[in-house]
Amino acid sequence: MTSPVKPLPRAHIRGVLALLATLLAVPAIGQESGAPAPEELDEFVLAEDLDETLPDLEEVRSSGELEAHLKSYGNLRLADEARIVDKTLIEDGVCRAVFDSGVIVPVLSGSNNIPTREVGFVFFGKGRLKVDLKDRADAQRFANHMVMQGQKSPEEMRPVAHLEAPYETTFQRAMVMTADRQMADVISRLDPVGAGSVITEMVLDNNTRKVVEELVVTANRGQMKARLEAAQIFPKRSRLLRSSGIDLVDFVQYDRMVHDLLQEPWRNLRMIGEFQTDDRFHVVEKRKSIDSPEDQWLTCFRDGFDHRGTGQYSTAFVHGIDREKQLELVEFGGERFRPRPSDGAPVPDQRVEAVFAKATVELRPWKRMNFIRPRVKAEITLRATDDNVRHVLLRLPRDEANKGSFKVTALETLQGEPVDFMELDALQSRKFALDNSLSAPSIAQGAEYGGNLENTSGSTGANSNIGSQSFSLKEPTGVPQELLVVLPKPLNVKDEVTLNIEWEAEWQNGMWDVVQGNRDLASGSQSNAYRPAGACTGPKRFLPELLPAAGGTPWDFQVEVGLPPRKLEAAISGDTARTRVDESGWRWITSKGRNMRKPAVAAGIWRVLEEPGAAGLPAINVYAFPTWAANSPTFPPEIRRMLLYLRRFMKLPKFYELDVYQGVSELKENLYARNVEQAAASIVGWSTIKVGETVTSRSKLTEENPFRFQSDLVQQLTTQVWGQVITPASSRDQWMIQSISDAFGMFYTRSAKEEEGFEAFEGRLEYVREQLETPNEDVERRGQVTRQDRFLSLTDGGSMARFRGGIFKDYGFYVMARMLRERVGDFAFFQAIDRFSSQHAGTLVTTEQLQTAFEMSSGMDLDHFFSYWIRGGFVPEVTLEYALEPDADGTFTVDGCITTDIPFGQFDMPVAIRDQDGERGLGGMIMVEDGRGRFAVEGRSEDVKIEADPYGLILSYGRKVKKVDQTTCAKEGGDRWNLPSDAGALQRDADPEIDYDRNKPKGQ
Repeated sequence: MTSPVKPLPRAHIRGVLALLATLLAVPAIGQESGAPAPEELDEFVLAEDLDETLPDLEEVRSSGELEAHLKSYGNLRLADEARIVDKTLIEDGVCRAVFDSGVIVPVLSGSNNIPTREVGFVFFGKGRLKVDLKDRADAQRFANHMVMQGQKSPEEMRPVAHLEAPYETTFQRAMVMTADRQMADVISRLDPVGAGSVITEMVLDNNTRKVVEELVVTANRGQMKARLEAAQIFPKRSRLLRSSGIDLVDFVQYDRMVHDLLQEPWRNLRMIGEFQTDDRFHVVEKRKSIDSPEDQWLTCFRDGFDHRGTGQYSTAFVHGIDREKQLELVEFGGERFRPRPSDGAPVPDQRVEAVFAKATVELRPWKRMNFIRPRVKAEITLRATDDNVRHVLLRLPRDEANKGSFKVTALETLQGEPVDFMELDALQSRKFALDNSLSAPSIAQGAEYGGNLENTSGSTGANSNIGSQSFSLKEPTGVPQELLVVLPKPLNVKDEVTLNIEWEAEWQNGMWDVVQGNRDLASGSQSNAYRPAGACTGPKRFLPELLPAAGGTPWDFQVEVGLPPRKLEAAISGDTARTRVDESGWRWITSKGRNMRKPAVAAGIWRVLEEPGAAGLPAINVYAFPTWAANSPTFPPEIRRMLLYLRRFMKLPKFYELDVYQGVSELKENLYARNVEQAAASIVGWSTIKVGETVTSRSKLTEENPFRFQSDLVQQLTTQVWGQVITPASSRDQWMIQSISDAFGMFYTRSAKEEEGFEAFEGRLEYVREQLETPNEDVERRGQVTRQDRFLSLTDGGSMARFRGGIFKDYGFYVMARMLRERVGDFAFFQAIDRFSSQHAGTLVTTEQLQTAFEMSSGMDLDHFFSYWIRGGFVPEVTLEYALEPDADGTFTVDGCITTDIPFGQFDMPVAIRDQDGERGLGGMIMVEDGRGRFAVEGRSEDVKIEADPYGLILSYGRKVKKVDQTTCAKEGGDRWNLPSDAGALQRDADPEIDYDRNKPKGQ
């Protein structure tokens, strides 16, 4: 954070725009509450002094025109004036920008009865930017990218990768926006462009790519030039940010309204800085025909309320548009939120917590039960955890309803007093971001998956299945509905309020698959086949979530679900308390739950098998389609075996009833594209997988995993722990749900199926490794595997791999099930999982906490492992060079050198050395640091054979071994940086016959 700055004369103002650190009366993040205030603080207008100029809260709330009022805070426009900056500083989050010289044009906000105020500016001139990447994994990922894609040398990026220096660059254009009230006061301190002012305008020549300086000396011309520059920068950057899901108009008008009108604390506001640097970042594939100027812009974004759901208080990212006009956004680094005092979770301010919810869900069939029209009434009781809480944000499950069918019919207090509310998702940026995320192939379709295989072959005629494909016929769904609800009166700590929310929607119940094929080459005609996929809605949430939604909202609830006198059944979260039938024949089931996230109800045309609990295990209710009902008795004992197995390694949730439902059948391409998400409370599902209806007519599913049914059910049961009992604190930590549940699915197979299960486990690992290291796309896996995407990080919120469910889950499964488990050992691995689930039950957890658990159980330092494989997500290409140096006794010393294409990071890998006749062999773990690892082995024969990573303990795009006269390590003299350091030190506990001191002969 910045240090206090003394005021300077207006003619040479160096106003510090570190808005959240030094210019506000409240302490900044990381600043002690008792620290002295900056000396110049009394010169600024404090937030509380502005209250008398704000519109009356009660008048606005009762007017019913909140949305119209919101628009009055928008109306962003450029001011008619320009101002001079000289050594002006903005320091926020991970970014520090110094505006050395140039001109700004203020950006104004406000219209109608809302006072106009400066909310940002556009800059052109000369400036310097620093990005402080304090996390090792972030620094290495950024440095690797800049070397491999951004045309930087390893020598330039080494200090950044080693946390010795921040990333530094210069810029000529910038745009800074925030709704914080101090922005206006800071801008007012800057001198306006006047007569005799000398301005250096930096013009980027599009032909030469060089900066041309032009002097502007008159006030009129200076202001005109400034406005022309700003008029080009502001709309262009606004459009690109909107495509990233950040709309300047939306976020400024919303933040200004809640800050001015509803007194949202300054720390929960957003701030964005856009800088056109002298560097190129190349986040899209480098091609000679594409020269994207957007690649020069770096964005610094502070998201105080975590609107984007990244779990980061501050981030630095770059975006570009590829050949298909698709946005590619890569986050290079960030800063987490400050730890919450109650449990240490790094999450944004959650000023309201859930107390209790009471709901009624009435399920009405529609159009021959192809659709279900629910009517939901929910009473939610909320408690304030902060003073002066004037509003809450709620997210309703409109994304689970057919598009256009979701409708809020009532929103009022328990006493019937209406409350004013507004839909935030009506804002364009929210709609764009959510629409994009829902269309991504990685979004799960509920928990509707399993492993039974229904083999149905397509036609095999001479001209059949030409260009054929299969897809599910589903109604499009909407996006989550986010509501800002203004409370009847402000709440202080421990004050409670109960809201009544009623809504209705339409859920799809009957599902169909469409098979396109049998195209006649002569006529071009094509026939479509429609095949039923089952009648089931999948789990649908009936309670809202409080925003920010770190891990979802834990609810204590009671729900009563009404079913008509037909063949409709419902699986419900929680434990059944009672069942009644009313006079009209409707059946009403009451269920209760405690501390459950995402409680849901699933409806379907099922036959139900209920088996009571036994031996401390929950009751099992099986919901199967009539054609599969004969298999229902096999489920309860299998589910109990799975629960007993999981209970050995993790703390199971406290539920007394588990509903297992059959979901609609899946196509293979949907299976490969899907990720595992946080499970609905106490509900798991299974489904059949259709194969043989595309051009790749024979399935490899059984070859990949012959026990998919069992492993997928265990996977879902694991999500009842990793997601319910142990909840990831942010999207950066959600990889734990996917990777750990996937791994335990196969662990169960290995344990329960004895020799066949062990072979299936090893076969699955080898299959996944092959898919990751030698990508081979087919019809079902299209767009899922590609070597060009280096950003595979499990925890990076901006990872491109998140949009490719197949590669994301395969990578996480292999890192967890093979690399980490075999590194720490089975005992330490499972002990860490057990202790972690017990110690952190009911809390939000982070990747760093899980790393600590594995380190404590194994006694190993896993910092580099997590940085390289989990946080970085790298897949290097390995080359092992070796040279033979003759010894006096007629043997040879093997001088080995491992090089990788990825320049920064540290990992170790096994190397096996043996004579080709097989007489003697040995091996050891060789440490590779910053792309280099050196070792020496004496006493070998001339026909020695060396293998790099023979057991697949790392992931690599290649493991080349070649004999050379002199290795790269020898040419570099053991130090590629020409600096004194211990870089390249080898792991000391490896095989004693390998000489790990490369600078002296063995024996000295």
